[in-house]
Amino acid sequence: MALIPYFKTMADPKPTQAGQYYLLEKIAQGGMAEIYKGLAYDLAGIKKTVCIKKILPHIAASREFIDMLVDEAKIAVKLNHGNIAQIYDLGKAGDDYFIVMEYVDGQNLSRINKKLLRLGKRIPLPILCAITAEVASGLNYMHRKSDESGGSLNIIHRDISPQNIIISYSGTVKIIDFGIAKAAVKVGHTESGILKGKFAYMSPEQARGDKIDPRSDIFSLGVIFHELLTGKRLFKSSDNKETLKNVRRAKVIPPSELNPDLPKAIDEIALKALVKDRRHRYAFASDFHDDLSKFLHTHYPDFQPSQVAEFVRNLFREELAISKILVDEGATPHLILDKTKTNQEEDAGESTSGGQPGIDWREFMLEADWPEEIEAREEEEKSPEESESSVSGEETQKKWFRELSFRKQILFWSSGFLIIFAAGLATFFGWKYFRNLEPRTSNLEPRTEPLSTIQSPKLSTVIIESSPPGASIYIDDQETGLTTPTKLENLEIKTKNTLGLYLTNYKFFKTAFETNAGETQNFHIELTLDYGSLKVISQPSGAKVLMNGETIGVTPLIKEEMKPGSIVKIELALEEFETYSKELQITAGKEQIIQVNLQRRTSLPKASPPSIIEKDD
Repeated sequence: MALIPYFKTMADPKPTQAGQYYLLEKIAQGGMAEIYKGLAYDLAGIKKTVCIKKILPHIAASREFIDMLVDEAKIAVKLNHGNIAQIYDLGKAGDDYFIVMEYVDGQNLSRINKKLLRLGKRIPLPILCAITAEVASGLNYMHRKSDESGGSLNIIHRDISPQNIIISYSGTVKIIDFGIAKAAVKVGHTESGILKGKFAYMSPEQARGDKIDPRSDIFSLGVIFHELLTGKRLFKSSDNKETLKNVRRAKVIPPSELNPDLPKAIDEIALKALVKDRRHRYAFASDFHDDLSKFLHTHYPDFQPSQVAEFVRNLFREELAISKILVDEGATPHLILDKTKTNQEEDAGESTSGGQPGIDWREFMLEADWPEEIEAREEEEKSPEESESSVSGEETQKKWFRELSFRKQILFWSSGFLIIFAAGLATFFGWKYFRNLEPRTSNLEPRTEPLSTIQSPKLSTVIIESSPPGASIYIDDQETGLTTPTKLENLEIKTKNTLGLYLTNYKFFKTAFETNAGETQNFHIELTLDYGSLKVISQPSGAKVLMNGETIGVTPLIKEEMKPGSIVKIELALEEFETYSKELQITAGKEQIIQVNLQRRTSLPKASPPSIIEKDD
C-alpha cells in the first residue's frame, strides 16, 4: 500500500489519493517517530480520521528501530478494549514504516494537569478516581490477555505516564503508545539492565534494571494517581540520577498529608499501589480498579461518568471552539472516532530515549545499593515466583561470611562472645534473686458479688432488607461482604454511622443512622433503577426510529429512562435510503450513542457500521 505525505499549497489545493492513506498534518515529533493526522478510505469511498505514526527517515535504516515499531504493532493489534487505543494497520511505503492507529479526540493527562496547575486547581477527586479506575481496567485486560491457545501474552506496557493516557471529549479514557511494551510476541529482545520509559514513573524494580511483571505498571499508575491527588511530583528531580534514586527508595508520603482536603480512605488505596516490595502491592490491576470503584460508590454515590466528559470539555472549551470552526468549514470531518494527541513539546525531559532505544542503567547506578534495599531484594528473590534460581539458606550464609573482610570477621566473633557472656551473667544473677524471694500473700479479698450481677454492655442490632434483595452492604464506607437481607448484631454504639447498598443496574444507596444500646433497627430500602439513555443520530437526519418494532420518533432523537440491562432492537428508515438495524444492551447510568451514515439504495455499499459510544448521563 502507498503512503504519501500531503501538505496544502496554492498549486495543489486538494489531496491526491494514493492507496488508502493521506497525511494531513503533523501532530507531534519525537526522537524516533513523527505523528500525523490522516485519512483512510475503504473500497466504498467512506473515509475516517486516523492517526499515523511514522519512523523518522534518518533512523528508518536501523533494523533495531524497525523491530521496535513492528513489536509495538504486534502487541497493540492483539488488544481490543475500550480503554486501549486501537491499532488498525502496519505498513511500508518506500522506505517509510508506519502504524495506523485510532484517533482520540481529547487531551492527555499531562496537558490536563498542567493547565489546571496554571489555574491553581486540581482534578476533582471523583473524576480522578474514575479516570484512574478506567486506566486500571485497560491494564488488567492487557496484563491478562492470552493467545489463541490460552497462553498468556505477558504484555507489560512499561511506560504508563500522564503523556500516554488520553481523555477524549466524550469522556473515554485510552492508554496509548506501546513503543517500549514488553510481551511474548516481540520480535526483538529486551536487554538486561537497559532502562526504557520515563524515569519518574518507573517502579523500583524497573529503575533497578530487574525483571519486571504487571505490578510494575500498577506502580506507575499509582505514581500518577498520587501526583494528581496532591498536585506535586512524587519522585521527579532536576537530575535524572537523583530521580532514579528517589524511585528506588520509594518513600511515599500519604496523599492526605500533602492535601488535607483528601479523605483518609484514599491514602490506603494510593499507598497500596505504591508499596516498594511488589509482593505487597496490588496483585492485579483489577484489584486497584475495584477499590477505586468502591470508594466512588461510597463517598460519591451521585457521581456520573458523564462528569468526566463535562470536565474535560469545560477545561478545553477554547480548543473545542476552534475545532468546531474547522469542522464547519469542512477541514476535518467530525466522526465518532478517537483522536490520538501527543504534546511532545510539553513533555520534554520525561523520556529516557530521544531517538535512542534505551539507556544503560549502570550510568546512573554509581553508588552501592542501600542496605535495606539489598535486604528487601534478597527477601523478594527467595519467593519461587520471583526468582528463576534459588540458593539454600546455609549456602547463602557461608557465602556472605566469606565475603566479609578479616576485620569484620573479628568484630563478628567478638560481638557474639560478648552477647553470650552477658546472657550468662543475667541468668546467674536472675536465678539468685528469685531463689531468695519469700512467698507473698495477697491483700485482695475474694469477690463476694455474684456473677449474675455483672452486666455486659448492651450492643445494637440492625436488620437490613432491600427490594430487590442481593445488594452488597457497606457500613461506614467499608464493604462487609454481606448482602441483603441480613441481620447485623453486636454493633458498636455510635452516634454517626453510614449504611450503603450497591446492586448492579441500581443507584447506590447511602444513609446515616445512629446505634443505641440495646436497640434493634429495621431498614427496608427500595433501590432505584439507574436508567440509561440512547441518542440516535443519522446522516441525513429525519430518519424514522423504531424500537422493538414501534416508532419512537425521528433522528436526531434522545430516548431517556431506558431500563438497564434490557436488549432493544433499533431500526432507522428513510425514503430512498437503506434501512439500518442494530441490537444493543442498555447500560446502567450511561448514554449510548448510535451514529449512522445512511446509504442510498442506488449505491452498492450498505450502511457503514455505526460507532456506539457510551457516556454518562
